[in-house]
Amino acid sequence: MSSGQPATSPATIKPTDLRGILKYVPRFQGQIFVVAVDGAVVADENFANILLDIAVLKSLGIKVVMVHGIGQQIRDLSGLRQIPISDTTGEGPTDAATLDLAIRASARVSHQILEGLTQAGLKCAITNAVRAVPMGILKGTDLQFTGRVDRIDKEFLQQLIQNGAVPILQPIGFDRDGRTLRINSDLLAREIAEALGATKIVFLTQAAGLEIDGEIRREISVEVLAGLLEKDANAFAGRIRSKAQEAVAAILAGVPRVHLVDG
Repeated sequence: MSSGQPATSPATIKPTDLRGILKYVPRFQGQIFVVAVDGAVVADENFANILLDIAVLKSLGIKVVMVHGIGQQIRDLSGLRQIPISDTTGEGPTDAATLDLAIRASARVSHQILEGLTQAGLKCAITNAVRAVPMGILKGTDLQFTGRVDRIDKEFLQQLIQNGAVPILQPIGFDRDGRTLRINSDLLAREIAEALGATKIVFLTQAAGLEIDGEIRREISVEVLAGLLEKDANAFAGRIRSKAQEAVAAILAGVPRVHLVDG
C-alpha cells in the first residue's frame, strides 16, 4: 500500500518523472484500476482535473472503474432540507429519510461524474451491477436500510470495460426484489476490485494520505498496517481507518496494491 500527494503538474515534470510515467504503459496496459472517490473530492473544484487524469489513464490502455462516495452530499442535503440523518457513511443505521437522501445524492454525484467523463471524451455508464442484502441487526442495533455486497455482476461490468466504457458504481445496491440499500463506498470499492481481479485500488480522499498517529505514511506493508489496525484503530485519522481496513482486506484477497491519495 502506498500513500501520497496528487500527480506532479505538467509545468514541473522532470525527465525522471517522464521515465516513471512511461513505465506505466507496458506494465499496466490492459489491466484494471478501481478508482474510489470520496464525495468531498467530487464536490471540490479540482475534481475536473481528476477526471482528466482518468482520461490519461484510459489513453495509456488502462481500464478504469469508478466508485464514488456521497457523505458530503448527504450532509449538504440534510442541512438544506432540514432532515436529520441517521448515518452518512453507509456503516451505521440507515433510516428511510437517510436512504431517500442517499438515493438523491447518488444520482447527483453519478451524473456529475458522467458529465465530466463525457466532456473528457470517454464512454461511461452508471450501472446496477451490485446486488446487496441488508446488514440486519448487529450488536443489538437494527441497521435498517444499510446493506452489504451479496453479488457483483462481473460479467456485465467486464462487458462494459471491453467495450471501452468506464463503469460508474454508486454506493447503492439492490436486493433480490429490487429494493434499494445503502452501501459503504470503501467496502464497495474493495468488493469490485476483488470481483474484477483489479491490479490497483486508488482511494482519492480529502486527507493528505495515510495518517497514523499524526504522521503520513508514504508506504507501508499489509502486515504492518494490519498490526497497527489491530493494536489501535483510533490512531487512524477520520475516515482513513475505513480505507485502511478495506486496503488490508483487498490485499489479503489478492489485489496487489492499494493507494491512498490526496484528491
